[in-house]
Amino acid sequence: MHSANENQSGQILSYPGHLPEKTGIILIGTVHRLEPLKKVLKELLLKLKPGLITVEISPFSVSYRRRQERVWIKKLENLKTQNLSDEILRALKKILEMPYEYLVPKDLGLCPVVPVDLNKPSQKYLREVEKLLENPSLFEVGDPLRELAYLRLFLEGLYRPQREAEDLAREEFMARKIKRLFSLRKPLVHIGGWRHLPGLLALLPEASAICLTPLPDPEKFS
Repeated sequence: MHSANENQSGQILSYPGHLPEKTGIILIGTVHRLEPLKKVLKELLLKLKPGLITVEISPFSVSYRRRQERVWIKKLENLKTQNLSDEILRALKKILEMPYEYLVPKDLGLCPVVPVDLNKPSQKYLREVEKLLENPSLFEVGDPLRELAYLRLFLEGLYRPQREAEDLAREEFMARKIKRLFSLRKPLVHIGGWRHLPGLLALLPEASAICLTPLPDPEKFS
């Protein structure tokens, strides 16, 4: 188990707080769709000054989200007539938006930003998301604070995220691409969900890892 309080190679640091001593490959673990972390990620990237950034998003997801953005916005507007709660509408908007993990480094323009995830799982995921726009009653709003609590337990060595066969395949694919890109340009920073950190560290033992872990104001989740 990798944890933030290990005093050895392979530890996962917490940010704000610590920066890694090794700056070859740095893995940044995030909580998806947690808006208050956008500012923290921007601050960290400015400190790390990467030569290349990879992101846990597929090329398909990036291009498809850009292509469908206007269609999705129109459908969301139409949903406002169906007496859905504001909470559901906001949550749907968040899962349709381009992830902040990709937008923040693109907006900073520090270096090239490369999507490195598998296309097939994202195709399946986005098809399911689009079905929710047709039948939003099936949508279940997640709890970002709960996910943050799991992350804190993980960093103390008290929780290990479950990984399915698809997770393993994605991690192996991303690790191969990260290694290949690292041979071309350095230092390399990878940004993705914290649940993939154990798998990626096992495949990239030379890497350092950081989790974004400030406790946001609960009101910012509303």
